[in-house]
Amino acid sequence: IPRIDYTDSAEGVLLLEPSRTNNLLQSNKFDTNWTLSNVSVLDNQNGVGGSTDAWELNANSGLGEKKMYIGASSGTQTISVYAKKGTRDYLWLRGVTGGFNKRVFFNLSNGTIGNDESISSKIIDMNNGWYRCSSVFNQDGGYEFQIGIAEDNNTVYYTDDGTGNIYIQYSQVEQGSYPTSYIPTSGSTVQRAAETAN
Repeated sequence: IPRIDYTDSAEGVLLLEPSRTNNLLQSNKFDTNWTLSNVSVLDNQNGVGGSTDAWELNANSGLGEKKMYIGASSGTQTISVYAKKGTRDYLWLRGVTGGFNKRVFFNLSNGTIGNDESISSKIIDMNNGWYRCSSVFNQDGGYEFQIGIAEDNNTVYYTDDGTGNIYIQYSQVEQGSYPTSYIPTSGSTVQRAAETAN
């Protein structure tokens, strides 16, 4: 099905995507390959487009970052995840460049980006309160990508009891300087062939 991009032209152009690989082994299972730190997850939640395979990401009480993390290789990489506000309004994504943590904060209440230390970030409205949040990092090998719950658009640690939740779905990590459409995986990485038109 052709997709039309009107970003730079009122007439629109055919949107053709390059070959990309989702390097996450389980793109929509957050209780397997991801390591949970001060959070828990609950599956079978209402998701994007009427789906029922989203996840509730719950912060545990107490101090500490409320996050999940997964290993990543080096290079320019884009991490993305679909997210919706719960009792908390803020999601953050983290990569590591030059040995330093780089974070981006997304406001899931109004669809804006707060503090942003990445190369570039986007938040796209997917309707019904869902957003696709993405960030590009010059990722250092040996470090992780992280997904976390924040109290505001610039603070990792909570100043209150530390509980609350957001909803997440359809994660992706791909080599490249911008996000492409979601590539589902289930047990192994999946590569999408480059799209062409004749």
